[in-house]
Amino acid sequence: MPFAQNGLNDNIGQMMFNNDGTQIATTQNDLLGIVYIADFDRCYGTLSNYKKIQVPAQPSGPVLDSTTTGVCFSPNNQFLYVAKYDHILQYNLTDNTWYYVRYKDTTDAAFNGYNTLCLAPNNKIYIGNWNGLVKQMSVIDNPNGAGINCNFCRKCLRTDNIIDGILSNAPCMPNYSLGSMPGCATVGVSAFNSSKEEFEVYPNPTQSKFKIKIKNPNSKKELYNSIGQLILSTKENEIDVHNLSKGMYYLKVGNQTKKVVVE
Repeated sequence: MPFAQNGLNDNIGQMMFNNDGTQIATTQNDLLGIVYIADFDRCYGTLSNYKKIQVPAQPSGPVLDSTTTGVCFSPNNQFLYVAKYDHILQYNLTDNTWYYVRYKDTTDAAFNGYNTLCLAPNNKIYIGNWNGLVKQMSVIDNPNGAGINCNFCRKCLRTDNIIDGILSNAPCMPNYSLGSMPGCATVGVSAFNSSKEEFEVYPNPTQSKFKIKIKNPNSKKELYNSIGQLILSTKENEIDVHNLSKGMYYLKVGNQTKKVVVE
């Protein structure tokens, strides 16, 4: 797996999915300032289209600032937020542009350091602290905003008491609202292995139409998007997709599911 290649340095960092489960990103304590990102197939559990993204370095700072610590996607999946020890950056996944969100906000001796990032149910990103237990945690109030429009709020989550490091680090919780992919969780091993014999779909990828070859041509065909929403249901053996957005979809026939791509 390309995400695990630096030995003990892989032990420190953060790994997060985006909000429809189609991409995954991870940071590592490799002192190289790199973020790894890949597409994720929720139906088959496979990774593809690996990218190694170099995070810009701050003009001056400690060696620790070469380490990427935290990573988190924005609610709309357009931006990837990356924490280094001294500052927070935002990466626009649509045009590969970097923005500095926040630099170090105090002296070296007093600075706690930025660590893990977590998108909360209120669609705000909370930022953990590297050093020690503190009474405050910084917040990104509008993660869908580009650059300074994301509204970084310095130490805006506050508490009067430190209870077992409650504000030391943001929790890394999965997105439980995603649920399971239609046709994936219930497909057994034997059904999965025989899926190629059940039906064929071509051309795949396509820009216009999918054609389906199946023993029972009157079988119901269902097309789902990447987050499991039903797009259409038909008994036709040709599906017109030229009006759909580019991306990955799932075609379900009976209890078999295949990944299809619209270009």
